[in-house]
Amino acid sequence: MTSFRSVHQVQAIKHGIKKKEVVIELNENLTLSLLSIQTLKILKHTKPIKTYKKITYEPKLKIQFASGSTTFEFDSGIDRDRFCHAIDRLLLLKKSDVSTLRDKRKLGENTLSSTFDKIKIFTSSFNMGNKPPPKNLGDWIPKDNFDLYVFAFQESSYNRKKKKKKKNSKKDQKKDRSNKKKKLENKNKNKKNKKNKKKNKKENDEEDEEEEEEEEEEKEEEEETKHITKSKTKKTNSTINLESEEIKKRQKKAKSCEKHINLLISNYLGEKYEPVAIHSMWEIRLMIYSKKELLTEISNIESHHVMTGVEGFAGNKGGVGISFRIDDTPLCFIGSHLAAHLEKLNQRNDDYYSILANLKNGVSTFDIFNQFHHIFFIGDLNYRIDIKRDNAWDKVYKMIESRQFHSLWQADQLNRVRTERIAFHGFEEPEPTFTPTYKFLVDKFQTRRYTKSGNRIPSWCDRVLVRTLPFSKIKRVKYYCCPQIESSDHIPVCSTFLLNTLLPIPPPQIFSSVVNLHSGILLQNVKITNLVTKLGSKNSCYLSFNSPLLAKENSTPPIKTKGELVWENEEIPMLEPITTNLDYMKRSYIFVAIKGKGSITSATDAYGWCAIPIGLGIKKEKKFQVEITKFGKLIGMLEGSIRVICTNDEQEYLEACKGRLTSSKESNGKNKKKSKK
Repeated sequence: MTSFRSVHQVQAIKHGIKKKEVVIELNENLTLSLLSIQTLKILKHTKPIKTYKKITYEPKLKIQFASGSTTFEFDSGIDRDRFCHAIDRLLLLKKSDVSTLRDKRKLGENTLSSTFDKIKIFTSSFNMGNKPPPKNLGDWIPKDNFDLYVFAFQESSYNRKKKKKKKNSKKDQKKDRSNKKKKLENKNKNKKNKKNKKKNKKENDEEDEEEEEEEEEEKEEEEETKHITKSKTKKTNSTINLESEEIKKRQKKAKSCEKHINLLISNYLGEKYEPVAIHSMWEIRLMIYSKKELLTEISNIESHHVMTGVEGFAGNKGGVGISFRIDDTPLCFIGSHLAAHLEKLNQRNDDYYSILANLKNGVSTFDIFNQFHHIFFIGDLNYRIDIKRDNAWDKVYKMIESRQFHSLWQADQLNRVRTERIAFHGFEEPEPTFTPTYKFLVDKFQTRRYTKSGNRIPSWCDRVLVRTLPFSKIKRVKYYCCPQIESSDHIPVCSTFLLNTLLPIPPPQIFSSVVNLHSGILLQNVKITNLVTKLGSKNSCYLSFNSPLLAKENSTPPIKTKGELVWENEEIPMLEPITTNLDYMKRSYIFVAIKGKGSITSATDAYGWCAIPIGLGIKKEKKFQVEITKFGKLIGMLEGSIRVICTNDEQEYLEACKGRLTSSKESNGKNKKKSKK
């Protein structure tokens, strides 16, 4: 091992034609050989390679090089994973210190205590009101305490102050001084006039100010939409012209602000952190930063966005998604800005479903709701406190002053739709113990207060929600706001989490699964129940089973959708895992897709998806009942039992497999025989 430690970070380069083995060569004339159908050569370079795995469960691997990426195909998922761990170990050899749990894990050490690593995450949503960021980021962002920082911004396009050019001529300097003097004199005169006119009329002043503010907001909203509804375009048959000069200017300004915000945050966080991904859609942004030492464990980085603004083609509203894996834990973060105003509740719900249905993160044939262990939904979601009274604003304001947050929470629109499963079903959010974060005004007396303009009742518009699969461990540590940030009419909301990431399977565990054939996952008495909606127009459906833990994809034969949706035990294949590590299986899932006849090319082609926790059946056979959803909507339930078999007794294993299908090919063959009969 010591001879390897002088090796720097490496790069894999596709080399030669198909052969029976992978040959990895190091400068020290040491060679590592792995079974595969490609030849790779390892060379020095300045950036580490990254391997990308998805839950398509095909024996493919995408490798990121310094100059680009290449996808390689292996004989099986086991060969693919063996290669991944060999690369991980090679990258590790450059380290002089391999004392961390993660490093020991890659080198083959296997203890129960090293199955997980703890990651601290800071998340925040901030509607900037198209104003510059606060000068003191320390009032908002805690420093050096977290492994990941996640920022969701809305209305984050603003005019930056340009540095004035120095004027060399004395005449110009005199003119500037005289102009400044005149402006100052006029300003002082105006102030005196205003003070004299509005003396002893403070309440009227406040009302006037709010009316002015409301008029300004209405003008801003008109300005925001008028230049994106000018002329029809052939592509969308919409009134939005995305190629207009106004929109191009708007996007250019937004891009400039993205760079400025990134610079401010990067400088504040310091050299210990680097951006993982930054994605913007007009003024909506999602920016994620990581500690440098964690970057090598992050892979499968993807980012996409969905527009739900004017006619569904404008980016002033919508969602931005960034997904990646830390170790073997897939995460997805969604930054969003939903439809505004109290009465637009249904529009907000529709926007939410549109974002889930159209974000392309992860596997295209799965929806994002059922392929990530944790989904974070962060942003100005615009759900309001809805109290049906004429004096609603005054009532809410008094409740805020007396800190009756529980009563306000009962009237919160998002809490209601989530509880009633209308939207955000499965997402978790604790009851806020902080004041509503919108809508504030800094008045002429420099007093930070809620504004009484229009129907803008003080509300928790800014939220952080999370959805977690069963058996995945995450703890929300804090949920709070930052009232000391006064640059916007919104207050930033923050939430911190402690996440257990699943470390990769140690290489010896993978190798042992090649030799030891006495492990399998048995599903029995599987049926679909409690259907909320019909499965579709097709006459039959079948189940497809996938998991990073499985060597290949498996499926059942189709059954008719009329009557009971029940599969015989003999129709469900024995699922073969790539490892016998029970502690790893305990935190893994079988992802099930309910499909109809025909090819599945996108997520819309499936009836729904669900995730079965493998950990349920580790010690003995146990029943499961999991929700089937499609783009966040509840479809029905999948019921059955699961048992994990891991034994050295070949006879016991064969007895369990008796009458079971062992591959999707056999499944298809049996189905053909049935159809002939």
